[in-house]
Amino acid sequence: MSHAQGLPRIVAQRTVVGFRLDEAWSGPTVGATSRQSNLEEWFVLPFAGSVLHPGILRYSFEFRPTFRQAGSTDLPSSLNSRSLGFSSDVTLLSAKPVHLDFNLDRSTGRTSGGFGTRGEFEFHGLGAGLTWMNRLLPMTARIDTRTGSSLTEVGPDRIPIARDDGSLRGRVSMRNRKLEAVAEWTNVHDRLRDTRLESRNMFVNHRFRWGKGSELVSRWRRTDRSGSISQMRSAWSEQIRIQHTTSARTTLTYSRSLSEGTGARASSRTLGWNFTTRPFPGVTLGGRASASTSDFEGGRQRNVSAGPQGSFRFGLPADIRLSGGAFAGYVLRDLDGSTGGLVPVLNEEHEIGPTRAVTLDQSRVDPTSIEVRSRDETILYEPGIDYEVISLGGLTEIQIPVGSRILIDDKIIVSYRFRIAIDSREEGAVTRFDVGLSRSGVSLRHTRSERATEFSGTGAPVTGDFRQHSTSVSANLSLPFGRLRAGIMDRRRRSATIGYDLLEGSASFLFPVWNGVQSSIDAGGSRARDRDGRTSRLSIGVSTSWAVRPELQLTGTITALRWRQHSDLTERSYSASGGLTWRVGRFQARALYHHSNRDRASSRYTGNRLTMDIARRF
Repeated sequence: MSHAQGLPRIVAQRTVVGFRLDEAWSGPTVGATSRQSNLEEWFVLPFAGSVLHPGILRYSFEFRPTFRQAGSTDLPSSLNSRSLGFSSDVTLLSAKPVHLDFNLDRSTGRTSGGFGTRGEFEFHGLGAGLTWMNRLLPMTARIDTRTGSSLTEVGPDRIPIARDDGSLRGRVSMRNRKLEAVAEWTNVHDRLRDTRLESRNMFVNHRFRWGKGSELVSRWRRTDRSGSISQMRSAWSEQIRIQHTTSARTTLTYSRSLSEGTGARASSRTLGWNFTTRPFPGVTLGGRASASTSDFEGGRQRNVSAGPQGSFRFGLPADIRLSGGAFAGYVLRDLDGSTGGLVPVLNEEHEIGPTRAVTLDQSRVDPTSIEVRSRDETILYEPGIDYEVISLGGLTEIQIPVGSRILIDDKIIVSYRFRIAIDSREEGAVTRFDVGLSRSGVSLRHTRSERATEFSGTGAPVTGDFRQHSTSVSANLSLPFGRLRAGIMDRRRRSATIGYDLLEGSASFLFPVWNGVQSSIDAGGSRARDRDGRTSRLSIGVSTSWAVRPELQLTGTITALRWRQHSDLTERSYSASGGLTWRVGRFQARALYHHSNRDRASSRYTGNRLTMDIARRF
């Protein structure tokens, strides 16, 4: 039938049949091991079509019956699960400036087995979205609701465990070259326990430009949570950049923040000034200053810093680049506090520099309260792997080790709590300079900083005097047999109470082997020493990928890690994994095996996991 006849048009898509096997066995290297297996079989019957015309109303539908079976050496019988589900999507007026889309899904099933477990479950969701493709201010809006209920009887005594909850989520966003505004909210309701969690998040960013580089940037954000976790935080900032000439500009910033939650309240105000000019090619001179005041329950803290700054960048013979910078200034930290108070700090922003270390703004931080996230808050980094917390007297440093997901020039936000325990005043001078040479992918950089202050008040100095320097060498080279990335850094810090040394290096070599085979070798190590002892790390990994044919690919990875902290704790671990992906016509198969082993002084552990997916389209 043609669309002009106004009749529905239904097209059956390809049916998919497949199964998945997921098997894992683990335990101590000596003694009994546990084993778990999951087998899942499914088939999909999809349909799609349109009414009147694809640009007016389109729809799709999938029917997915599924059978799951799980077993474990710890269970007297297998755990079985059967479910029946479907989903559908409808798009209305997709070819128009304003169009709508709807989705619906539902699944229901039963479980049995294990320790006499019996249960039933049911989940369903409904969502709708609207898009307005306006040339001046495009807008999208979406709302989704989801409910779920289940009743499970556990064990021979048939102990009932019930669940009945629902959620409502919505989001409205508008964005063009000058304005970005987003409002989103979430409401979760546990009907059995009569508890709610409500969250609202709104932010507005506006940018206005004029002249040959001048601009005004405004940012506002507010987050509210109520229910079992109550919290409120808001932030507002204005930044104006005035481009006086092509080589001179002034930047002024003002920000306010407020946070309330868990019985604590804190607010802060910050004012900043920065001026730069280029009197000669390759030379930048100027100055910067900042002043902030933080109020919290039981005290107030003021911070002031100001001083001149400069940088340079020149070309030398033999294609060598010389660059560097310096800052010298006055600093003040004035604290009026009371003993015993914990003050929250939310979303303190830092940028990762060449030293891969940042110092938190506040002192006497509770290390157990530290959370590090990406700037857009989508990634929660893992302590001990992505970052390490180092105590430097009263200050706390976030250090990024080799192999972290956090890279140089990344911006992170840190949330934590700190304790107000003294009334004190520190003021004095700080100096910092760095210089570097680079040529053809190889760079050498040295950084040195020093602080000399006077302290008055009760307790001990928060920061105190210190001297710190770091030297690093890095290389990114294309060689005849592949690409090499390597680096080494030596960093030292000295004060009356701290002696801290860090030496670390890393290297990665990517090279082709033969006929579609690519391999890489990665190695890294570090040695840190302070007055409490020494920490050493050493890791090496090898990975290989082989595109046998366009439809067949093989991958393999081996990683070994040895970690030693002080002299009384040593840990060795290694892991290996291999994968296969095979696509031939309508047939697809994937297999992945992973093995890990950890050996510590007091325990040993080994784990294995095998996952297989096979699907066939008809």
